[in-house]
Parts: sequence; C-alpha cells; structure tokens
Amino acid sequence: MSPVFPHPLVRTHPSSGKKVLFLDAATEVEVVGWSPRAGSELVAELRAHIEQPHYRYTHRWTVGDIVYWDNQAVLHARSAFDPNSRRVLKRISLAGSRPF
Repeated sequence: MSPVFPHPLVRTHPSSGKKVLFLDAATEVEVVGWSPRAGSELVAELRAHIEQPHYRYTHRWTVGDIVYWDNQAVLHARSAFDPNSRRVLKRISLAGSRPF
C-alpha cells in the first residue's frame, strides 16, 4: 500500500492567480473531513465538470508540430495511435515557479 499524501483539490496558480482544480480523471481521491459518500459525490461532480467537451482540445498532428501546455493547470493525455507510425516525443521543462 502506498503512503497517503493529502493535497488540496483547488490551488491558486502562481502566475495567473486563477483557481485551478488539482484533480484528474482516474486517481483515487478521498476528501479529508468528508464522509466517503459525500466526498465521492463531490469528486464525481468535479470530474464531470473537467471532462466537458468544451474544455477539451484535440490536436491533429502534422509533421513539425510543437504543442506545449502549462503542466500546472492543464490535464493532458494521448489517444490511441497507429503503432506502426513513427513518433518522436521530446520533453522540455522551462524555468519558472516551483510546483505548488
């Protein structure tokens, strides 16, 4: 069993000052101080909110594309791809604030 590390469900982005949800679609979440049922209902409601289609961006890749995002404020994932296709992925981390 992994150790438990509580963190807030809502954080303030260090650059924009905007409130951002610190929640993904799959991680098991327990809301500290809430009953398991009430916490599960809140998490389900928040997940339904973040998974709305108008918040989703799907990139249609072409050769030479570069996509970047603010890892502190955006959920990201990949969809299935042709396993016979060539893919080159490079990660770049820019200087900035520490994770909050």
